Amino acid sequence: MVPYYAFGDMMTFVRRHGRSLGVALIVAQSVAWGAAPAHAAVARPRIVQQDASVQLTRSGSGVLAIATRTPQGRSSSVSVTIFRAVQSRSAVASVINGANPGLQEIDSTGNIELTCRKADIARFDVGIGTWPRGGAACGSAKPVLRVGCGTSCSGVFPLRYSFQVDNTRRDLWSLVTLISGPPQETTPVALLAKSAPLTPVHRFREVASLNALSQHHIESSVTLSYGDAVNATFAPGGVAAEWRRALASYLGDSRHHLVPLGPTGADYGALRAVGLGTEIPLHFSTTDQLVGSGTGRTPNSNPIMVSGPLTPRSLDALALHGRRRVIVTESSLRTKPSSLSHWGVPFSVARTTRGSLVIATDSSLSERSQDQTLEPARRIAITVGEMMLLRAQHPEKASSQSIVISTSLRLAGPLFLSGFSDAVRMTGLFRFVGPDDLFTVTPGTNGAPLARRLNAYPGAQWQPDDIRRVAQLASSTASLRSAFTSPQPLLRAEAARLLAEVPTSEREELIGVAQRQFASELGQFRIDQSTITLTGGGSDVPITVTSGANYAFTGLIRVASDRVTFTSGHQFPVTLGTPINTIRVPINIGSGTSAFIRVSLLTADGRVTLTSGTVQIRYTSTSIVGYLLSAGSLLIIGWWWWRTSRRTKLRVVRP
Repeated sequence: MVPYYAFGDMMTFVRRHGRSLGVALIVAQSVAWGAAPAHAAVARPRIVQQDASVQLTRSGSGVLAIATRTPQGRSSSVSVTIFRAVQSRSAVASVINGANPGLQEIDSTGNIELTCRKADIARFDVGIGTWPRGGAACGSAKPVLRVGCGTSCSGVFPLRYSFQVDNTRRDLWSLVTLISGPPQETTPVALLAKSAPLTPVHRFREVASLNALSQHHIESSVTLSYGDAVNATFAPGGVAAEWRRALASYLGDSRHHLVPLGPTGADYGALRAVGLGTEIPLHFSTTDQLVGSGTGRTPNSNPIMVSGPLTPRSLDALALHGRRRVIVTESSLRTKPSSLSHWGVPFSVARTTRGSLVIATDSSLSERSQDQTLEPARRIAITVGEMMLLRAQHPEKASSQSIVISTSLRLAGPLFLSGFSDAVRMTGLFRFVGPDDLFTVTPGTNGAPLARRLNAYPGAQWQPDDIRRVAQLASSTASLRSAFTSPQPLLRAEAARLLAEVPTSEREELIGVAQRQFASELGQFRIDQSTITLTGGGSDVPITVTSGANYAFTGLIRVASDRVTFTSGHQFPVTLGTPINTIRVPINIGSGTSAFIRVSLLTADGRVTLTSGTVQIRYTSTSIVGYLLSAGSLLIIGWWWWRTSRRTKLRVVRP
């Protein structure tokens, strides 16, 4: 099980060197993918930049901008070859893997000597059809790819880069989309970027990705679960603070959204079946509260996303609490919508009864967007090309079918997210939309099926002891929730308890974590058990309660004793807003009596005891000890005055 955040030496180092580490990580990523010069440690050639699409003129010509990276101090050249357009998505995997795609070659540029390199980066243009005026040549080379199809060249074409570095050849495959003709209907694209800031290193990568998305004012969404939100909201140090600032900046744009993500394996139908269904809304609203607590933003998202196995009764359980718009992964469905001609349209699920609307992510595009074996430039070109192939299945239905891409902030990275945003807009055939816009299309539109079936899944099994323990946790946290004047202190315990409801092989451990987290919240309070001496039978007893929390708490003080009468009752409302709080309890006690009072601090509904203690009371009606001390003090002062006066007189009389 992954802890909520990193502790120990690593966090100490990060707190001291946070900003420097962040810069180093971003630079390291840039070097790794060729976005910054390197010291020739990487001998393999890379594609640093490549236009994902080329808009052709009426004569069928265009410009393809390319940037390559090859090691300094070595003889390097490259040839670019274009092949016949691919017709289906199934061909893309074999093309980019170079596994003998069996495509017909159209044209090649021949060897281009990379004499235009600056450091190890060579930037140049390749003409499509003809060499463009003002094109960027590499040395004397003016490479051209003659496609030979004029204005009918729209399609997705494989590209092969054949690098020659000294005597070593290496081939890299990519795609380029050629677009011709008048503007067409645009296809909606929903970009969902998952955040999972588990460690400081991951948080720095996510900060860069969030900043990249913030700079591109497009509709996009961050998906975040409450378990991952705890890591960033409560983690100490500058790393987590940078992440919170980046997310706050991102959510400051109304075109940016937060979609709460349910934890993998959560079976909401099973929770409802065992009597824990009333807590289902907290699985999503807690994420909003955590983000609001950490960033100052108050996101309010209606669509939610769930991952992992899903059952019809789970969708009904969610719909019962108003969550009727659900985004799922294609792996949840018996048949992938993206593999059919009807894709990207909301649907219902067979055997559901409460009117849920569901839309699925495109698993192939989602995986492609975060494929670490490809440089960001090729990843962008290939992802856009595959989107074009998906659209080409039914271009007349483009405006009523959506492409939903679920990627990772960490794995996709800032270079991909920034370049992908620009590349998609440059095609003129796609538009980014928010999560709410995915559900505006009527289910069954354009012949798409009204309902789809989920993969067979038996549902979660619960043992009676687990049900009892989780139910007790749920009851206790609900009681605490009514006692805190601020939701923040409860959120950590709340999130830990919600994780205990997820049916996984780690349930026993998760329940233990939740119980310890709950106990740590209770441990913030203590009752002072010092002995109290009273001098009157009708006095008030001062009960002192110390609080180590930085928030106010409203609850009850309950007192009990066999030898003391409580004139105002045994229970008093109390608000603790300072580190030391004194509550005065009126009592009657007999003269010369010593008694014990049992004191408990409870939640406002009296169901949970935060802390308890015993206070000893001693009572004397005349306070004999006080009188004796006073008399003794007067005798000592009188004796001292008499001695001093007598010595003074003796000194005066003596000659």
